[in-house]
Amino acid sequence: MAKGKQHHKGTSPMRKLRNSQGIIIFVALGLVLGMSVLFVGRAPLTPSGGTSYTDTASPGSVTDLVNRGNAAYDSENFADAIKYYEQALEQNPNMVGVLADLGTSYWYLEPPQPTKAVELYNRAIALEPTFINAHYNKGLVLFYGLNKPQEAIEEWEKVLELDPPQNYIDTIKNKLIPAAKEKLASVGE
Repeated sequence: MAKGKQHHKGTSPMRKLRNSQGIIIFVALGLVLGMSVLFVGRAPLTPSGGTSYTDTASPGSVTDLVNRGNAAYDSENFADAIKYYEQALEQNPNMVGVLADLGTSYWYLEPPQPTKAVELYNRAIALEPTFINAHYNKGLVLFYGLNKPQEAIEEWEKVLELDPPQNYIDTIKNKLIPAAKEKLASVGE
């Protein structure tokens, strides 16, 4: 099997989950900005006011670098995403979401760097052991990138213990684990 070619970049489970994270972050940001009205006494900046939150990030700040990394990632410019995410992590090395996105960027890079991706997922997991995305993505890279089906199964079983969204449960139980077990069986023959 070709490395990483099983999932189209636009529809992969990792990408769908990353998009879901973006929605969660956007909602959380809206709540924080909305609360600022109560505590600061002035209205937050809104798109209708001509300025967005991302416009207020000073150049070179962690927020600016993460935003630039996200934009590069979303446009599938993974080399630039890596550059911006690494610069952001130099300023704040404990951002688990950025570590996971950086790992995924290394996985999608041409040529893919699965060992580096797994290393970054491990860093994210060390900081937040219940971070579902890092476990899930690590399993994908272990299976598709490093041909380690048993380790992938173990990682996906950890995901199932963490009460993931139903689409993860379905994908892991109905597609990923059976494919990894099939791979193990074919190696044993």
